[in-house]
Amino acid sequence: MVKTLFSCLLLLFLFIELRAQSAAEKLEAIGKEMLESKSEDSRIAAGLHLQKYLDSLTQSGEIFRVEFDSVRSVSAVRPDDNEFLLITWNVPLQSGKVANHGFLVDKEKRSHELNDVKSQISKPEQQRLLRGDWYGVLYYQVKKFRHRKSTYYVLLGYDAADSYTTGKVIDVLSFTKNGEPVFGAPLFSGKRTQKRVLFYYREGASFSLRFDKQGGGILFDHLSPIEAAVSGDAAFMAPDFTVDAFNWKKGRFNYLQNIDARNEGKNEGNQKKPIEKGLRPKN
Repeated sequence: MVKTLFSCLLLLFLFIELRAQSAAEKLEAIGKEMLESKSEDSRIAAGLHLQKYLDSLTQSGEIFRVEFDSVRSVSAVRPDDNEFLLITWNVPLQSGKVANHGFLVDKEKRSHELNDVKSQISKPEQQRLLRGDWYGVLYYQVKKFRHRKSTYYVLLGYDAADSYTTGKVIDVLSFTKNGEPVFGAPLFSGKRTQKRVLFYYREGASFSLRFDKQGGGILFDHLSPIEAAVSGDAAFMAPDFTVDAFNWKKGRFNYLQNIDARNEGKNEGNQKKPIEKGLRPKN
């Protein structure tokens, strides 16, 4: 009797694992069509198909068992406390830009489709986004920060902006009492408090944005204009070989300029696969 029960449980476990593996393979196949099809209509349709398939995986409860590291066409991040799974992807458009998509599933298996409103807001650094609205990027790292009774999930993301510029973004995810996601929080000090931080620079430049190795903040390359005459134009901005930081202290990220980053310790952020433009960003 015991052996029979054990065998049944083993078979069930193997069946679940095979289904999760099959789901990853299907996601990869859909993603390949989304990224590589010569037809823009086909790429867009594949992106919508991917969204519907993620929703079906959520409804069946399989989504948390999928090995997303083997799916190259999407980026999936999950904090150490496993409160949610956040999946982002983009669809290359004929214009050279991308259409960003996002899908968030919380631990109660409630799903939230994210709507990219980037083009609809004039001051994104000051916007708190609700009801599924979101500044669309591909996220590659997440780290939990707490202050008193508040919990914040800081997200690092990549934006394949256009043919001339690339961006990286620091955003903040929190949840209302009803479990609704909120993007943006006034945590970043500087000349003016910001709810998210944007870095845009010329396409092809290597820009690093990462959680520091001591786990106490965020490190990033300082951007400067290639020529003084084009200051402020992202297509002519590039790292100048100095490093800045946001240091977490008393519930705020305080801006520090030109720091010595040579003595970093071990990185404690959830480092995910690097992503290239249109696929996976580098940190």
